[in-house]
Amino acid sequence: MPKDRSRAAFMCSECGNESQKWAGFCHVCDARNTLVEIPKHLSNSPRLKNYGLPDSPELLGSVSSNVTERRKLMNFSEVNKVLGGGLVPGSTILVAGEPGIGKSTLLLQLSEGLRSSVLYVSGEESKQQVELRYQRLGIGQASIYFLAETSLELILQHMEQFKPDLVIVDSIQTIESELVTSSAGTVNQIRECANLLSHWSKKNDVVLLMTGHVTKDGNIAGPKVLEHMVDVVLYIEGDPLGGMRFIRCTKNRFGSTEEVAVLEMGTAGLKEVLDPSRMTLENLSDSFPGSALTIVLHGSRPLLTEIQTLVTSTVASPPRRTVNGVEFNRLILIAAVLGKKGKLPLSNQDIVASVVGGIKISEPAADLALSMAIASSYYDVPLDYTCLFLGEIGLTGELRSVPQIDRRITEGIKLGFKKVIVPAKQKNTIAVAEGMETLYAATIRDALELSLKARLSV
Repeated sequence: MPKDRSRAAFMCSECGNESQKWAGFCHVCDARNTLVEIPKHLSNSPRLKNYGLPDSPELLGSVSSNVTERRKLMNFSEVNKVLGGGLVPGSTILVAGEPGIGKSTLLLQLSEGLRSSVLYVSGEESKQQVELRYQRLGIGQASIYFLAETSLELILQHMEQFKPDLVIVDSIQTIESELVTSSAGTVNQIRECANLLSHWSKKNDVVLLMTGHVTKDGNIAGPKVLEHMVDVVLYIEGDPLGGMRFIRCTKNRFGSTEEVAVLEMGTAGLKEVLDPSRMTLENLSDSFPGSALTIVLHGSRPLLTEIQTLVTSTVASPPRRTVNGVEFNRLILIAAVLGKKGKLPLSNQDIVASVVGGIKISEPAADLALSMAIASSYYDVPLDYTCLFLGEIGLTGELRSVPQIDRRITEGIKLGFKKVIVPAKQKNTIAVAEGMETLYAATIRDALELSLKARLSV
């Protein structure tokens, strides 16, 4: 017997499943204490049920399907690449990031390059505040119309009358509908407001860009179903106090999720960084103890990355482990392997690890560089600053293979590096690199001898 959804009174804020009665957990995703009440009149509202949908089924192929030609290109080629080639008409894009990371600045700059009519709806800032940013960014001739409003019904009326090519909603957590009794930012309000705005944009072939707040855990505030409702989810990452910004795509119905855009925040807003590795290289000088270099892949792009560590003796038990840009569990693993297989007595040492530039590393290919930086800081001996370290470290101390290692080595040659230490398992798979001395290490102990033995004897 089909489920009568019109009688549903509770909804899971994680997966969006609806239930007729409250329970302490969701029967679909097993999340605890996530069922929230839905006003019953919402399920019967025709405006919420079919707003913006076609009146009758349409034959596929009867409308223009050449998405490539219809995409709208922006003035940021890197962002166009992340989106798969530009903005698709009728698409809904959610842009999330920490406060102060540059979400509003990015959307205002993106709208400048479209040369189309833009409706900028803000529920957080006044016209004067946005006008100041508009002038600071030096935006020239652009058809950007501003609306300070939080009522969904009034916003839809303006959208229907104005018929813009692009709608920006900053942010979805501030919009509220009169059909929902709860306040703005609650699960019901976010779900229904995003649903109506998305349906309107698809019916009218208008691009909808929405910003979203994130929680302290880094997740988008509101129901998890919000990410399922939109076509594209973009995350802006980076240190708010630093200049580097990384735009990652975690969901994309119109392209790949492997691409990453690198931008730099300045006084005049965001600008593209076409060669971020060169920027890292310019800030390098002679190596210091505790510093190691590696090349990580951000999407499909190789990026030179500097890892710094500080190892100091302590009387506290247990010793502290502090990370910035490195996964905490990864540091614990590497410290344990260094102590057991590398013969480094780290049980009475505090370890602080950080990635320069606010970059976050999640791939294990940087394990070797992190371990060499720890050893370098422990012995207070600098590493060769013309040497790169590539390799994943296993629990037994062996160096495991790194994917796309030839691309990383090629990037190192282009940047002027002379030496690289890689896993011995990839000796037969690495192409001979002219101008780069390739050293092979089978274990973490071999890598320590190759990188620090000559330095320790000085």
